[in-house]
Amino acid sequence: ANPGGRGRRSVGAAGTAPRAEAIERLQSWAQVLREVPQGQGGEHKATVQTVAGNAYLKHSDGEVRLWAAKCLAEGLRIFAPEPPLTARQRRATLDLFIEQLRGLAAPRSAGFVHALGLLEELTDVRAFMLAFECEGHEEELFASLAGVCLAAARADEDGVLEGQLARLVSEVLGECDDIPEAVLRALIGELTTGPRRRERGLGQGSRSGDLVRRILGSLADRNAVLPINQFLNKALYASPSETAQQDAPAEEEEAAESSMVAAERRDALFKAIYELYTIDPKLVSRVIPHLHADLVCKDDDRRRAVTTLVGRLLAHYPVPIGCDAQEMLLERYPLLLDRHLERSEDLDEGVRLAAWEGAKDLLLTAAARQTSTATGAAGAGNEGGPLEAAAERIQRRLAERSLDPSEGVRQKVVQVAAEVAVASPAGLRLLAPALPEVCARVLDRRPRVREAAAEAMARLYATHVLPEAVTGQCARAEELQWVPRLLCESFQVFALGRLGHTTQIEEYLEQHVLGCGAPSYGAKERARSLLAFV
Repeated sequence: ANPGGRGRRSVGAAGTAPRAEAIERLQSWAQVLREVPQGQGGEHKATVQTVAGNAYLKHSDGEVRLWAAKCLAEGLRIFAPEPPLTARQRRATLDLFIEQLRGLAAPRSAGFVHALGLLEELTDVRAFMLAFECEGHEEELFASLAGVCLAAARADEDGVLEGQLARLVSEVLGECDDIPEAVLRALIGELTTGPRRRERGLGQGSRSGDLVRRILGSLADRNAVLPINQFLNKALYASPSETAQQDAPAEEEEAAESSMVAAERRDALFKAIYELYTIDPKLVSRVIPHLHADLVCKDDDRRRAVTTLVGRLLAHYPVPIGCDAQEMLLERYPLLLDRHLERSEDLDEGVRLAAWEGAKDLLLTAAARQTSTATGAAGAGNEGGPLEAAAERIQRRLAERSLDPSEGVRQKVVQVAAEVAVASPAGLRLLAPALPEVCARVLDRRPRVREAAAEAMARLYATHVLPEAVTGQCARAEELQWVPRLLCESFQVFALGRLGHTTQIEEYLEQHVLGCGAPSYGAKERARSLLAFV
């Protein structure tokens, strides 16, 4: 018997079947189609064509549409690669699939199991390849598919969907000559909105970001590089005529608001550039030269933002592939490092602060690589290479810029030196030549700088010397013997000049240098720390 024929007679002229009757009929067809081997469904062609009609695809009941989607998924499997559907039916079928996949964004709903099963089947049969036969609607379908998959990933707390979603989207986009701009906008936007969701405590965004990284990573060696680079350059560097046309009609207040929106959009794109670089440097390879030029642009605000971005890019150490270490950006673009380091002497204080934040990240990366090399970690070679040379250049600048005319920059320099040196023994070794001069800012004319320098010395001694000193080892004490001496000298200067800070210095000497007040240190340990002190 032909179930498709029975279905056509019972639908009637009204065009829709009663809910209960439609569900029963579709469930019966789904069971029959599920047992049909691929390529052997000639007698069931009419069934699939019936299900693809408006009577089921456009039915007002959601459960009817769900079972229609299941039947059509089986039909695509049986008749692959040429299902017996018209162009209109193919478009309507894909729309139905996308609608049903929206159930993946509600993992606690009753329909989630059905949506998950449909996802697995559609991925296996590569159902969305039909979009290429829906001439004029491909971009719209791809954008809808990407949006549904991102929504599902945001709700995927356990990461169980990521593999299937990534495969579904990657296989379709991998066949595109050019990835549609709407899809790129959605994927790249997710790289920046995901972190903002976590910052607001919504607990979402990381899974969708992981999905995007996986998709773009799989396409980096195929067709994603050129369209992503073009999209970013077009978004960041509009032509002067386009900019003039956008700004011409704006009043002063509207222009200010427009400028704020443009700055937010620029910052979001910069975040996306960093995320894309960590996925695969090729995805932003054509953007890097523009960033190099932007480091000396006339707009102070843009220069600050670019300096922050470039600092993060330079500090990123790519994950080794197998046993092969990957090139860092400072190796591939040494002039970019030179120009970034020059920003530590920029006329704008905000740019100088951004430059030192980037320098801190680069120093921490260099220290981490030295530690990995010492412990024999995989891919940790290249000692004495460009990264260490860059760290040495920054170390020399630290001492020079500790005399910066800006109080905020002097304080930042002290904080950078402290954070890197306290983080690890390798960080201490990197900055050892500059630390005494940087920490000499404890005698600075500004209270905030004095406080930062005193705290830095106390943290250095408590981290690297005190734990060894209480056991009777004094090797590090000799290396940092200038710390207690400088603290004592500053105490005398502050007391005689009535500059304050004496109580703070006393606490640092007692707690961080001698170990007083620590419950784990008894009289014997404190006596040993005193010997190291003197």
